[in-house]
Amino acid sequence: MSLLAKLTEDMKNSMRAGDADRTGMIRLLMSSLKNEQIKVGHELSDEEALKVLQRESKQRKDAAELYRGPGATTCWRRKSTS
Repeated sequence: MSLLAKLTEDMKNSMRAGDADRTGMIRLLMSSLKNEQIKVGHELSDEEALKVLQRESKQRKDAAELYRGPGATTCWRRKSTS
């Protein structure tokens, strides 16, 4: 089963379970995969899809670190007022 097929199945299951957070995250990942597929102009292999998912994971970790580090309340205030 390809990564995209697995994500699609996981999204269906999370929707059935009513898990909005999980569904939203899976939709975000699938969107990133589709954008990359359009960019490269062909179906993504599992290796290419994995690279996209790793990049997205790194972005989320970096954002979480930003909000945990020094000056985090300043960043939070800026985000909430925009």
